[in-house]
Amino acid sequence: MQHLVAQPVQRHDQSMHDENRVLKAEIELVKALLRDKKLLLAEKDKRKDDLKHTLLLTESKLPKTPEPATPVATKKSWLFWRKKLVEPL
Repeated sequence: MQHLVAQPVQRHDQSMHDENRVLKAEIELVKALLRDKKLLLAEKDKRKDDLKHTLLLTESKLPKTPEPATPVATKKSWLFWRKKLVEPL
């Protein structure tokens, strides 16, 4: 009778051992994926910083343009016939 009880316990232990092995393998896979993602993010950040630096360098090489001047109001000589103001009542 003890032999019958020991056999299911051994099977249970073996299945738990197999399940642990599968879970450990999955954990290692997830850790490897996380490492890869971190490396990709670091590369992306470096590329972004390089692009910022390139943009700043390019902008510094552009010719300096003065601020746009405010347009000077000019009289329109062709409107000489219009009245300047309507007479108040």
